[in-house]
Amino acid sequence: MNNGFIKLYRSIQDNPLWDIKPYDKARAWIDLLLLANHKDSEVLIKGSVYICKRGEVLRSIKFLENRWGWSRQRVRTYINLLEKLKMINKNLTTNLTHLTICNYSNFQDTVTNKKPQSNQSPTIYNKGNKVINNKDIPNFDLFWMKYPNKKSKKKARQIWINKKLENSYNDIMNGLNRYILSDNWKSDGGAYIPHPTTFLNQERWLDELNDNIVKSDEDIREINEKKQNRRFQEEWKKSSQNIANSQDIKSILGNWKKQRI
Repeated sequence: MNNGFIKLYRSIQDNPLWDIKPYDKARAWIDLLLLANHKDSEVLIKGSVYICKRGEVLRSIKFLENRWGWSRQRVRTYINLLEKLKMINKNLTTNLTHLTICNYSNFQDTVTNKKPQSNQSPTIYNKGNKVINNKDIPNFDLFWMKYPNKKSKKKARQIWINKKLENSYNDIMNGLNRYILSDNWKSDGGAYIPHPTTFLNQERWLDELNDNIVKSDEDIREINEKKQNRRFQEEWKKSSQNIANSQDIKSILGNWKKQRI
């Protein structure tokens, strides 16, 4: 029976099963429906604000690559297929993929207009490039959208609440913007960017910015862990390409376990 509809809240994206990759074509299509704006709003992408109309998706190809676990060519081929099937209209630019869901009202308008109950969670923003209506976004989420090292969001939010940082929002964002532009944070692939919990707990936005600043023990531990992770990923990649033999793989995993203890 193919008539009727089901309510599919955007919070389904928070379910761990949703993140299993690679996506198949059907789930990628449903994902585009979830990513589409349900009303006209502003979209913040890499510091620039765009107007995203109802039924439109503003994302980069790279975002969809990472989200779906696909290659760039597969994403492009799929988007072309959807356009041929008249499921979307597309407008690709250098930095942005602008998709319009055809007949979006058919997917959206049949749903009741009642507001979700307290146990329902309407989506305010998405992972990756954030689609937002600025005036509805809590200050912590605006901070999180901007912060480059997205680790331990739940702990960071709790610190924000406990330290009552709402009133310091403007100072925090000004300090964060200075750090983002600093050579220190740009170097070595962002290895020197602390966890957001560290940034908030130690009130780093108040620091005098100095690219030669002495790093704390916590910073050094984070940096060393990132370097170890990067080294392990490179070694594992070589082994998965049959460059390493079985003995090499055992050695890699053995060293990794020692580093994690």
